[in-house]
Amino acid sequence: MTNEITLTIEANIDDHELEHLTRQLQTEILKLDVDRVDRVNGAASPDGTRSGAVAVIPNELTITLIPEQVASLLLNVQHWLKRQQHSVESMMIKISVAGKMFSIGATDSEQKLKYLASLIEKTMAWLVIRQPTEVGEKTDLKLERITINPTVCLGQPTIRGMRITVSVILKLLESGQSIESVLADYPELEAEDVRQAMLYATWMVSEQRYLAKVA
Repeated sequence: MTNEITLTIEANIDDHELEHLTRQLQTEILKLDVDRVDRVNGAASPDGTRSGAVAVIPNELTITLIPEQVASLLLNVQHWLKRQQHSVESMMIKISVAGKMFSIGATDSEQKLKYLASLIEKTMAWLVIRQPTEVGEKTDLKLERITINPTVCLGQPTIRGMRITVSVILKLLESGQSIESVLADYPELEAEDVRQAMLYATWMVSEQRYLAKVA
């Protein structure tokens, strides 16, 4: 599942130079094959300009990507920052995800980048599991409804021991079905079952990514 994050270039230069650098960074990030890299619109243009025109914030980009692309993004951004050092001093990139702020500088260590990537990935994961569901209840962090029994569905994670696997629920959601629709198809399920299936999947991905980094 994709998420949006915002990058802001901070440097003591004028708006024209900021916009030029932002376009450069946009081109650089697009090489990563992320879903989207968009300029950020600000307030409407002043009176006297074309009707309906909207000003573009000169130093911001909105990026749509999956958590697995975060580490590559941070590394790519830092390499770009290093290439700008000869012309722009003390420039840094601010990253905003779900109201949380992070920053990257040209001299940050590899260890710091990995740590930031882990924090951002986990923040993105929480965006998924903390969203209110269509039936109007909030996500519970417990996983007591996810059961694994070698004699049921070949040991795949299931819901409360029933022959309904977590993977079946996730495939239905990925196909575009709403939680309400899944519950209608499987009357034996409850909203909490679906939320815990989503939480379990997100937790598994997060843990696997963390283990891969420290291995």
